[in-house]
Amino acid sequence: MISKTRPLLTFTSLWLIIFLYSCAKDIGQVGGSGIKTDVQLWAFVQSQKLAWYKSDSTAPETSNSGFHQGAYYLRYNTKLKSQLDQDGTVPSGADLADSSLAVKQLTNPALFAVILKDSRSPYSSNGWVWAIFNPNGTIYKNYSITQTGNPCTGCHTGGRDDMLTFDAHPNYPN
Repeated sequence: MISKTRPLLTFTSLWLIIFLYSCAKDIGQVGGSGIKTDVQLWAFVQSQKLAWYKSDSTAPETSNSGFHQGAYYLRYNTKLKSQLDQDGTVPSGADLADSSLAVKQLTNPALFAVILKDSRSPYSSNGWVWAIFNPNGTIYKNYSITQTGNPCTGCHTGGRDDMLTFDAHPNYPN
């Protein structure tokens, strides 16, 4: 005779396995144990659907200050984009959520400056993980996450949750 509780136990076990798998798939990435390597960060960047900040990839922004001088393109993942205010900027005093990602694509030299909100990473500075990548995904010079934001945080301290685009360039995005 088959126990009447066996189907319930099987269903509960299956549900528990599915639930645990869905939670565990992010371990080692944002929301799990945190980004721990440059390779993980680059893989996370590559896995994201990035939106052009102004929904336009044809007109670069320009900057005359700091490391990011010259023309660049700014892209956000959907997590960060969903937190922008009605003017399309990070609200003043904001504390962006983990998994928020901004990628500044520099044109000369061709580089990708990455800032990812990941408060669980052992390499985060003020909750952010910082790195600069060559187009092939290798680290540019010593701009690895292992630098814990140095030298990026020399400039990126304050602003709108350390995102200076909106304070250093007051007419951005207009």
